[in-house]
Amino acid sequence: MSELRQKSKLLTTYLETLLLARHGQPADQKSVSPATENSSRRPHVRIITPSDPEQRGNQLSVWFSVDVGLVFQELAHRGVVVSYVLYCVHLDPNSFNAVFTRMIQSVS
Repeated sequence: MSELRQKSKLLTTYLETLLLARHGQPADQKSVSPATENSSRRPHVRIITPSDPEQRGNQLSVWFSVDVGLVFQELAHRGVVVSYVLYCVHLDPNSFNAVFTRMIQSVS
């Protein structure tokens, strides 16, 4: 069981790293809240789930600065199974078929 948990931690951390590297919130937008988001700025994400792997399970709750319904549709189109509420999508690395290259394709 510990090997499975180790792989889960690794995949979740990798997903977090990819999301932040490709779609992380720019420093000049750190104080922007969902209610005051300016649509002319670059779309970005914030990961709500704790970054410490010991304090989270195998999923990430991700806030999007754009219409989360569109994000949901695009991920579904790419074959990724997710759930969402308001501005937050719940991503589970297992929904990417637990393959690193599949995550890269889906996050791009």
